[in-house]
Amino acid sequence: MTELENRVKDGLRARDGSTPAFEASFAKASQQVERRSQLKRALLPVAAAAALVAVLVGRPDPGLVYVSEAELFGTTAWRAPSDELLPSHRFNIYQDLPELVESTNLDGETL
Repeated sequence: MTELENRVKDGLRARDGSTPAFEASFAKASQQVERRSQLKRALLPVAAAAALVAVLVGRPDPGLVYVSEAELFGTTAWRAPSDELLPSHRFNIYQDLPELVESTNLDGETL
């Protein structure tokens, strides 16, 4: 046997009889769940009151919240993010066709 197998067997031997019964474990878990739910029910009104106080006390001054439409449209401008990626030289493809260099001379025949 390997050392790991020996350790596992020793651990299992030591654990025998120390496992609590199902009923005891279930009762303990049920009590913990009931305590948590009672605590939540007790703290819910306190949390609601604290939230209400925070909303009422922390209300901002209405004069600072609003921005006039003239100020908003007069001081902002929109540019597409892709404008920086476009080349700076632009030409109208319908009027400024570039001269295409032909690689062969056409004599009216097929290539």
